[in-house]
Amino acid sequence: QQAIIDFVRKHNRFVNNDSEAWSTSQIKKFMQLLVIAKPGISKAEIGSMIPARYKDWEYAYGQLNDSYNYQSNKPSFSSRVEIFQKYGYAQNLKMDEYDKFLFHLGRLNIYRLLETTENLIWFDTEGGMFPLSHADLFKDEFQPVLIKNGIDFLSVSEVHEITDNICHYTINVSNSDKTYKIEFENGSDWYEVIPYIKALNKALIDQGSDLRLIYIDSQDQTTLIGLFDPNKFLPMAEELNLECYALHFRDGLLESGY
Repeated sequence: QQAIIDFVRKHNRFVNNDSEAWSTSQIKKFMQLLVIAKPGISKAEIGSMIPARYKDWEYAYGQLNDSYNYQSNKPSFSSRVEIFQKYGYAQNLKMDEYDKFLFHLGRLNIYRLLETTENLIWFDTEGGMFPLSHADLFKDEFQPVLIKNGIDFLSVSEVHEITDNICHYTINVSNSDKTYKIEFENGSDWYEVIPYIKALNKALIDQGSDLRLIYIDSQDQTTLIGLFDPNKFLPMAEELNLECYALHFRDGLLESGY
């Protein structure tokens, strides 16, 4: 057990060994690392490694159960890579053993693999301006990935009408043949991601493209979109048990109640 603890503390970037108090997230990471460090380790064993100052903290044991259950059905790193490659995606990461070790952790466990496709679009959901510019968002974040994949027929324009600190947005998404207009009101500096992605995907579908903008995740203020063929991506996401909005896509469009 001490060897496992020493290994985790040596390699765990989430834990400050000199600190007198661990945050909830650090405790959770510590216990998740233990599960990976010693496959088959029991909850009782992990519980014995929780620092004494948390022995009477009920929430720590709640985190223990969550961590243990979370990891129990996760495929190994090599299995994930095999699944990733089975669906036609190349694994281009150069990782040392520590990177592979950390790859088992958290909701980001597959995103680094997805990044190697260079088909991910990250942006701050809180745009930091009012009114927001969806046209600039498209030009800066979406268009480079689309063009890289041979999609040069999409464009975005918009009109703003502001009344009483509420902006009425009229956004026009165009492909080679049609223009799709979406309208909504927003009084904040946060993007309305869902109707925007729906309109872009509708333009892709009607143009005959196999690719879709797949809403993968939203982390704090960051939205993550991937440009993938849903016929390949969604089965892969299901097999990997990927925790993401993508599994709620049908025909490339978000369903209500996702």
